[in-house]
Amino acid sequence: MSKKQNLYLLIGITIIGTGLVLSAFYRPYIYTHKINDFGFADTIGSLVSVIGFCCVVWYSWHF
Repeated sequence: MSKKQNLYLLIGITIIGTGLVLSAFYRPYIYTHKINDFGFADTIGSLVSVIGFCCVVWYSWHF
């Protein structure tokens, strides 16, 4: 694997992991404290995971 492939994979895994952690902790925190975040807590999984998935797909295309 090239350095570029490793970078895509590392970025993809990091972004997907960050999205999962934010969905697990950020959303319940916002809901319990009744903070208005303009709907970001509801869409964080979709927004972040799509970017991470694209990085993983780019990794597989160069494989």
